Amino acid sequence: MLQPAAMSDRLNELRRQHALMREHLQWLEKEIAAEDQSGAEKCTTPASFSTKGGETELTAKADELLGQYAAESQAAPAMARRGCWILFCAALATLTLAVVLWYWLRR
Repeated sequence: MLQPAAMSDRLNELRRQHALMREHLQWLEKEIAAEDQSGAEKCTTPASFSTKGGETELTAKADELLGQYAAESQAAPAMARRGCWILFCAALATLTLAVVLWYWLRR
């Protein structure tokens, strides 16, 4: 259970954060209003995002990247499994070597 002093500190911290959030929201509203007034004519869709003429070059590049990463993600589990087996065999060989050396030195 929190002590009264700890609750007071926590409450003060929450109030401080609340005030900071309120200031940030006021700043955002001011920026949005400024952009609404000055940038209304600037809001046009870039040519690379147009939907005229079917698939755009941007969509083709995105599909190519998705295909590349999908192939890499399918190969990742096999590579991880192979790495785990190599690590297991190396650890087993090290343990075997340590036991043989211990036995040989103790004779």
